[in-house]
Amino acid sequence: MDSVAPPSPGPGPATSRLRPAPGVGWAVEMHGLLLRGPGGARTIHYPAAAVWDLIARGYSLERVVALTGHIADLDEEGTRALVKEAIREWVAAGYLEEVSGDG
Repeated sequence: MDSVAPPSPGPGPATSRLRPAPGVGWAVEMHGLLLRGPGGARTIHYPAAAVWDLIARGYSLERVVALTGHIADLDEEGTRALVKEAIREWVAAGYLEEVSGDG
């Protein structure tokens, strides 16, 4: 692993209520991403890796769902379930944090 992207709190294409938690970094690997942070290290495979990337870039959750559906070729219900479960796991593990509307 050569480089780890720092958290990206800057403005993305849309306002998101989630962002990588302080101290969390990630690197692209062949089949996904490697997250490192207070919760330890974890590999995230595609299509969940795409969910992480879109959230880290600041996309709204609706846009994350829409784009992930296209990336993973899933229907809307399957995509929403994938995104919801990934977010639940990452918040619980300390990789993502919820922020206020202006934060």
